Amino acid sequence: MVEVLAGVQQQLLTKVPAIKYVDENWGQLDQYSPNHPVKWPCCLIDAGTVVWMNLGNKQQQGTANITLDVANLKLTNTSGKAPAAQRTQAWTIHTIMQQVHQAIHNFRVEDFSSMMYRKTTVRIGRDDGVQQYRIVYECVVTGPYDTNAGLSAVPPDGFALEVERL
Repeated sequence: MVEVLAGVQQQLLTKVPAIKYVDENWGQLDQYSPNHPVKWPCCLIDAGTVVWMNLGNKQQQGTANITLDVANLKLTNTSGKAPAAQRTQAWTIHTIMQQVHQAIHNFRVEDFSSMMYRKTTVRIGRDDGVQQYRIVYECVVTGPYDTNAGLSAVPPDGFALEVERL
């Protein structure tokens, strides 16, 4: 799982330069207000839930929810009466979320995950001026397995299994 989280982190650092801080989510936005240990805007990565199934031969395959918390300290408003430049700046998080989606949707960590697909986007209500959205992507990941077996728990893209009824 470390490879998947690190792969997502590297993809975001490479493809979304507007994000100033990309890290594993260890609670940076939960307990440190008003001095969050991040740079704005930020994206925090976590494996929210993984449902595992056994494949045999010491292999497992899991369906993982990769959670990306995209956040920014909102200092301007989007009021229709606000100056145009201020309104543009206030919409920044939505532009960043679109860039995050373009970077992560259909992205895969070679040998460790299938392509990632967006499942949900939810706004996280806060009372400290931080604007936060949680985007969840789903992918299939491999679990611990015997590397000497030479088998992979993730089928290659385009793999299809045909079953003939007897």
